[in-house]
Amino acid sequence: MLNFLKMRQWPSDPKYMRILVDDPDWKHDLPTQQNIIEGLKWLCVGAKKGDSLFFHYSGHGVQVADTDGDEEDRKDEALVPCDHDNKKNLIRDDQLHAIISDLPEGVRLTCLVDCCHSGTVLDLSYQFMAGRTTDTMESKDTPRLLRQIGENTLKADILLFSGCLDEQTASDVKDRSSFNLPVWTGPGQAGGVCTSALVSAVSANPQVTYAQLLEDMRQILQRKHFKQIPQMTCSRPILLSSPFSLEDRLIHQHSLPS
Repeated sequence: MLNFLKMRQWPSDPKYMRILVDDPDWKHDLPTQQNIIEGLKWLCVGAKKGDSLFFHYSGHGVQVADTDGDEEDRKDEALVPCDHDNKKNLIRDDQLHAIISDLPEGVRLTCLVDCCHSGTVLDLSYQFMAGRTTDTMESKDTPRLLRQIGENTLKADILLFSGCLDEQTASDVKDRSSFNLPVWTGPGQAGGVCTSALVSAVSANPQVTYAQLLEDMRQILQRKHFKQIPQMTCSRPILLSSPFSLEDRLIHQHSLPS
């Protein structure tokens, strides 16, 4: 992912990018609960209109009992930091949602969360509905949509690609070259298959649309016999036929098909 961002001219200077990794060959801080939360806050605090942000997580994920009644399946999705202790020190979807909810209008945040049970890990209100027309973005559920009509509405353009459905597990690979990616001889050769599928799909077709990108990611994994189904959710309806970008502001779809 780091090379992918560099190829797209994203600055890797510590002033603009923070890297957390539990590989001792990388000279970076560990992805502890505190470091992940502080890193996401660092990314979001001070963001202003016109800024483009990116958050990538490739690691472990889990489901735990919902404690505030906002989940239809009564389960929260959570990231599992390296200092977790039997489901303690987790980072729940509610915590992640609270951090990104402070982003102002005009900010673009793209997230790639590549772990088990990651489908709705940011609790965004709209999700791409597979099996319908490719330009359709529907409300995930009526209560969540209604909760965002008032002052709690997310103002920023936030888009999430996640590794699988909430109830699914996600896989990783030791060698990303099997995804037609450049051979990497340094540390960090292993990674989540959803990350490799996204990078592979965009590299093969730089003008791919959002809908086609998700479909391409799913087909890549299906051809390699992975059962997980990547998901895409968003803070508001977007035009899925527009070209994928990490930098441009999302084009909104102002009405939804009935």
